[in-house]
Amino acid sequence: TGAVPARLNESLTTKTGEVGLRGRFQTGPLKHEPALSASVLDIDYSSARIRSRTVFSNIYHPADLAKPDIARPDDLPKTSESRLYSIALADTISMAQDRVQIIAGFRHQRIDSANFDAATGRKSSDYDKSAITPAFALTVRPTERLSLYGNYIEGLSQGGTAPEGSVNAGEVFAPEISKQFEVGAKYDFGEFATTVSAFQIDRPSSYLDPATQRYVANGQQRNRGLELLVQGDAARGVRLLGGVAYTDARLTRTEGGVNDGNRAPAVPRFQFNAAAEWDTPFLPGLTLT
Repeated sequence: TGAVPARLNESLTTKTGEVGLRGRFQTGPLKHEPALSASVLDIDYSSARIRSRTVFSNIYHPADLAKPDIARPDDLPKTSESRLYSIALADTISMAQDRVQIIAGFRHQRIDSANFDAATGRKSSDYDKSAITPAFALTVRPTERLSLYGNYIEGLSQGGTAPEGSVNAGEVFAPEISKQFEVGAKYDFGEFATTVSAFQIDRPSSYLDPATQRYVANGQQRNRGLELLVQGDAARGVRLLGGVAYTDARLTRTEGGVNDGNRAPAVPRFQFNAAAEWDTPFLPGLTLT
């Protein structure tokens, strides 16, 4: 086996802001709650990496290798910057004594991203793309305690960057649109509530072509899953929330169909989460989480 020890120093500066306007009016039996919002996300990334010489070992007879002694890089040149802009307009429409609720809206997103050569500081690649994506949701309450819902949303996300080792290392790919479907049910038992949902996310995927060693972004990935959430009061002033999700992530469109149906990397099959809140009796208004 061969390995190249390296030491990385990096800096990430992120600035974000959001402004919005909400309203409320009624047209006959329909209640409207429109919302207009605008947001910006600004990301600057600087990094430097120092590599050592290649060290060799054997998995059957491991070599006793000394701890690498690599200086920490102090000069951090800017390697990439991203600007994400968004304007969204949505309306929440309620009817039948709020037993039926519809949300409809759209969002205009723009992504301006660039990579820089760490040695020269010159811009090596960039793109400036935008898209208008929709969002829809429907909630129906057949009883006071039971709610059924479904939603569909599209989103524009920043494209990938070809990693080191590929023949097109550093190439920035255009933004990609992901699509999500979700249906679920929520039941309120009084002291606690339970939500069960099923979802599917279709998103583009990138991979390293084994034949050309070129990093390409012409694949597709489908994530399907189920999620169970429980939240409620465990005792007076104590609230718990926990859940489990199962996700089956598959590659659905790969080069020549060779890897179609294979599991997608870096997506956990099971994910667990838990949270708790305690309203302290010794200081009213103080909650520990």
